[in-house]
Amino acid sequence: MMNFSINSGSSLILFLILNAFYYPDKCNAQETYFPDAVWKHKSAEDVNLNPVLLDSVITLAVQNENTVEKDLRISNLRSYANEPGYKILGPMKQRGGPAGIVLKNGYIIAEWGDVSRVDMTFSVTKSYLSTIAGLAVDQGLIKSVDDEVASYVWDEYFEGEHNRKITWKQLLQQSSDWSGSLFGLHDWADRPPSTGGH
Repeated sequence: MMNFSINSGSSLILFLILNAFYYPDKCNAQETYFPDAVWKHKSAEDVNLNPVLLDSVITLAVQNENTVEKDLRISNLRSYANEPGYKILGPMKQRGGPAGIVLKNGYIIAEWGDVSRVDMTFSVTKSYLSTIAGLAVDQGLIKSVDDEVASYVWDEYFEGEHNRKITWKQLLQQSSDWSGSLFGLHDWADRPPSTGGH
């Protein structure tokens, strides 16, 4: 068995399931299905996934729960201990245990843990934002990711010698070195070194 650790929400799980465990020789023509408010379920066999390997991946996810404290206030404060003046401004909740869902062609194939629980997303937000940015480019709302953000956003956050040069691409790649204050705290968008320098 391979010795590595993953987060139960990792895209690695979906990649392994949907690519490595797919049976291309059993691929049949399927009608297009789009889920509505109530998602339909299918078995692994119904969508040509190996149920034994699917169960193995789910077991791996459950057995490799994130080791970060369940009290996310402690975890968050430890993560940003080197950032001057850092404090938590809003509510935080205890994180849940391992949970996940496997989707294929719009159908729920497997679920484990409390999939209805609302948890804090932290870095998963990057996936949402990059998708939204891609849609904005596709629809012409952003002409180019190489454009400066200041030509689109009319507020003080992208003014000044330093911040007005920041491009969409730099924000998306977290290489902008944006500097300023948000919510009453000074922040560096792309994290200063542990020494606190800029």
